[in-house]
Amino acid sequence: MSPDVAPETSGRRLTPAQARAVVMLAEGKRTDQVARETGKSQRTIQRWLAEDDLFGETLDGLQDETVKASLRHLKANRDSPRLRVLRA
Repeated sequence: MSPDVAPETSGRRLTPAQARAVVMLAEGKRTDQVARETGKSQRTIQRWLAEDDLFGETLDGLQDETVKASLRHLKANRDSPRLRVLRA
């Protein structure tokens, strides 16, 4: 799920800063790093995580999609010669 295709909550969408923050958090960045890169305070990022349902749902969906894509990639490549070397 990309942040611009966020779940709808009463027609509300994420702001551009929230969309960037979701992607960065899904990539594993800390809230202080996200705050610095979005120009928001760390408290704002933490408030979005704690109180903004749309923000949380979007982040959860993006993380789920990332995990599923990683699993598909691992399954598709499990018989590759590179992995055989790693298993030995």
